[in-house]
Amino acid sequence: MSKIIYDEKNWKTNIAYLLTSQAISMIGTMLVQYAIIWHVTLSTQSGTMVGLMNAIGILPMVLVMLLQEHLLIITTEKKSLFYLIAALHLLLCSWRFY
Repeated sequence: MSKIIYDEKNWKTNIAYLLTSQAISMIGTMLVQYAIIWHVTLSTQSGTMVGLMNAIGILPMVLVMLLQEHLLIITTEKKSLFYLIAALHLLLCSWRFY
């Protein structure tokens, strides 16, 4: 009845699923960020606030990307790298919604 999605022979399909879901998630994140910036624009009518909101919206993504690249370079074990990146994402998400 149930179909096993993960199969080592189907690694290309699994990667396609992963990248597609990441792309959909990224589009949703960018739409929310755009809506927040649009709301700030209509509320404040200030270019400074719009620029500040852009910087605040992009800053978490830049920090996570830089940390992931650094951890990828210095870490050789896949398992420890996975746990470190998962912990960073969890920390960033909990900090952003605090």
